[in-house]
Amino acid sequence: DLDKAAEILKASKQPDGGLVLTGDKAILFHPAGNAFLMYSHRGRSLVALYDPIGPTQQRAELIWQFRDLCDVHHARPVFYQVRAENLPFYMDIGLTAIKLGEEARVDLRRFDIDAKGKEMKDLRYTWNRGGRDGLSLEIYEPGQAPIDELKVISDAWLTGKNVREKGFSL
Repeated sequence: DLDKAAEILKASKQPDGGLVLTGDKAILFHPAGNAFLMYSHRGRSLVALYDPIGPTQQRAELIWQFRDLCDVHHARPVFYQVRAENLPFYMDIGLTAIKLGEEARVDLRRFDIDAKGKEMKDLRYTWNRGGRDGLSLEIYEPGQAPIDELKVISDAWLTGKNVREKGFSL
């Protein structure tokens, strides 16, 4: 299922879907096989993370499919971190929207870490300190991240901190 989801993710312009590759969520596929929704069982609820991933025209049907799955399992449907433009789909299946927070966004056209003045001072300090400490940044296209290499780094960090992997959306 992860391979199939990864293929859909590559064709999608929805970067949120990358969390499906952590393998800690169940995956519900659209019957056409070109869209999916990831979810997890929590108490008496099935909690979907993000909007469905895949073509826009598949969203409504996949949301209803998830609702039907919840009915079969006598579970409450919950959608976490969905976009405002998709709220009508969730209202159609009888859900109510509850705002839990906001997503931070940066206008990259106007962002300038080298801008003079106090506004970026703390961020500049952190960035420069990271560089001195040997940190670097690489940006990958969707579906191109070296997951196996990142897992080795993550596992070492978790072992060093003596903690478990965060799940779901964290």
